[in-house]
Amino acid sequence: MHDLVPQDLTVQDGVITGRVTIPVGHAAFDGHFPGRPILPGVAQLDLALSLLQHALGHRVRLERVRRMKFSSTVTPGAVLTFRLEPDATRSRLAWTLATARAEASSGTADISVETP
Repeated sequence: MHDLVPQDLTVQDGVITGRVTIPVGHAAFDGHFPGRPILPGVAQLDLALSLLQHALGHRVRLERVRRMKFSSTVTPGAVLTFRLEPDATRSRLAWTLATARAEASSGTADISVETP
């Protein structure tokens, strides 16, 4: 999901928000599921991490998933709004991805941010 570029990216008081469009032909939909494609949960986690990486300008590594919840499906062409909240030490991330109709996923994870 590192190939997706966020739009309307905003950072305010340590909270990162914006939106991203999931292209109809994106490879993440391949085989998941034929005839009724939905964005896999692992791709949603990867998307949250890549959006954080884009916003921070540094590589972000996943250390441990603490909690993940999938509330609704994400289909090809969906526009997702996102909210990313890294803690002050950048060692934990809370995220939410939502479509126009409902929250799609949320969770918390331990992360590390590589700096030069």
